[in-house]
Amino acid sequence: MVRLMKTGLFLPLFGDLAEPRCVVDLAMRAEDAGWDGFFVWDHIFGRDEAVCDAFVALAAVAAMTERMRLGPLVTPLARRRPWVLARQTTSVDHLSVGRLILGIGLADDGWRSEPTELLEQAAEEQESQALLDEALAVLLALWSGKPVHHDGDRLHVDSPPFLPTPVQQPRIPIWATSRATDPASLLRAAKVDGVLPIFSERETAAAVASGAPDQVDMRTVRDKLADLGAPPDHDLILRGRLGPTWSSESRHRLHTLEQAGATWWLETFDRDDVLQSVVERISAGPPPLQ
Repeated sequence: MVRLMKTGLFLPLFGDLAEPRCVVDLAMRAEDAGWDGFFVWDHIFGRDEAVCDAFVALAAVAAMTERMRLGPLVTPLARRRPWVLARQTTSVDHLSVGRLILGIGLADDGWRSEPTELLEQAAEEQESQALLDEALAVLLALWSGKPVHHDGDRLHVDSPPFLPTPVQQPRIPIWATSRATDPASLLRAAKVDGVLPIFSERETAAAVASGAPDQVDMRTVRDKLADLGAPPDHDLILRGRLGPTWSSESRHRLHTLEQAGATWWLETFDRDDVLQSVVERISAGPPPLQ
């Protein structure tokens, strides 16, 4: 039986995992164990702890793996220069031979976890949303390989063709964070290739209690995105923790989420997880086929 929902890993690059060689070792273990994807947090600052640059780590992972999808979740475009991000993403896409997926949003859907006064970014969420959308438009234009002439409210770009273009065409796949109650984020997610739902406090509490976001109506999310023009094969990505072992209950939860329309499950680790437990969880591999 073919498993329709893919399974990946979602790792913070803090503490022990701030060492790029450690990240590469985990990625190689993950590919050997059969995981479909390897995704990392994208942060600049930590909580008085070591932090690894996401794209440096992903470049190293790309060079040492062959099959898994990989990418940052999420890169906050409101704090990035889109032309720098265009160069980083295109380079990693070439190094991985077309395996990169770019997750976008407002940091962990919000830069509030980092010291904003050091990041030269908009203080108001409405402004940051607008900057995110404009930066995304510039990024897509740069990826096209055509001259870019963008004179926006916040960004101004006048450049020759940006070369090389990404390996993946018509573009590198993009996953966007979204809240079901936020029309702007839903519209953004519908226009790209996948959505990472951000849950309310109530839904998050339920997810933590159950080990998976079972309380979220995935069909409702899919219907809203379809109404906004998202195609039927639009990715729906969920994250949480069902380990350290795949019990019959956890496999049943994954099957239920898959039936509701989820296309990816990301087994998620926290910055406080002990490295040995991360190694053991990754080495155990994804859930067996039903």
